[in-house]
Amino acid sequence: QPRPPPPPPHLLGRFGWYGMIFSVGMLAGYAAIELAAVLYPPSPAVSRRTALVQDLPAKAMWFLRSPLPQALNFFWLSPGRFLSEGNVVSSWRLADRVVGYGILVFIASGLMAYFRREPEYAGRRWAIAAILLPMMYLPNLAVEKSAAPYRTLSSLSSLLVVYAYFACHGHARLLFRLPSRAGGNAAMAAAAAACALSAAYHVNTFFVAPQVRELAFLCSRLAPRAGLLKTGNVTIIPPSWRDTFAPFVKYEFGALSSSKSWAARSMAPLLVRNMDSAPEISVTLAGLDEKPVDPPDLVIDMRRMVLQPAEAGLDWSACSNTAAQSIP
Repeated sequence: QPRPPPPPPHLLGRFGWYGMIFSVGMLAGYAAIELAAVLYPPSPAVSRRTALVQDLPAKAMWFLRSPLPQALNFFWLSPGRFLSEGNVVSSWRLADRVVGYGILVFIASGLMAYFRREPEYAGRRWAIAAILLPMMYLPNLAVEKSAAPYRTLSSLSSLLVVYAYFACHGHARLLFRLPSRAGGNAAMAAAAAACALSAAYHVNTFFVAPQVRELAFLCSRLAPRAGLLKTGNVTIIPPSWRDTFAPFVKYEFGALSSSKSWAARSMAPLLVRNMDSAPEISVTLAGLDEKPVDPPDLVIDMRRMVLQPAEAGLDWSACSNTAAQSIP
């Protein structure tokens, strides 16, 4: 016999209490951002992340077309608009939305079956479920800038996973006449296993493998010359942020560390610091920093590891010990 649900006042009371805690946290965060903007005036590009949104209908449409389908894809990653053009981008975006909205239909139909146990409370539960979706993404919906990198989707995806869990319960009881708990738990166990395998693949393909090859290339260029550096001046030509060993680049996924100035300046000194008889070096980034007074002892073109991989000489054995020591 299923346990009866709590009375509506209790349910609404809990929702109101949690909503109040959420509102206090949001207001405190907004006050902290406003104070920081006064103390440290942001640049125009950053100010769009702190200014409140003005066009609410456009923001709502953006939420339905971008963050929500991406979050509903769960472990499906697609290349961004930066690498592809024309029909390729359109096909990927269409696939994102088709898969995402297909999962949304699955969740909605499953919740409908799940809520049929207590139809007198179904309306309230649908309202709470619908309100929670934009609330989980409210910090990004409240600001003017419209961007949905994967790192911001964790809260929204987590809520949708909970919805999917209850939807699996509903489908198991409605379609297969299985006990709700048994069918839902079996489906979610299979989904968790698939997500674990997908996460292992994505971490290795988009983070570990590109970083290891990048570190091997930089180390193979520094190790033979480490004892010959006189002035300690090293010039690095960073790769484009589009360059990658991964299938594609989207935000942090597949990006090379040396394509970012703050990482490129520290990678070489950290490697050299672990080498015997190597002086301290200073790094100049070509195209970003002023040319040093003394000519550089070494110029490392990081673009070659991607543009000419056959000639790049990605020899990990030459400096594997040094590279391994530099990894925390």
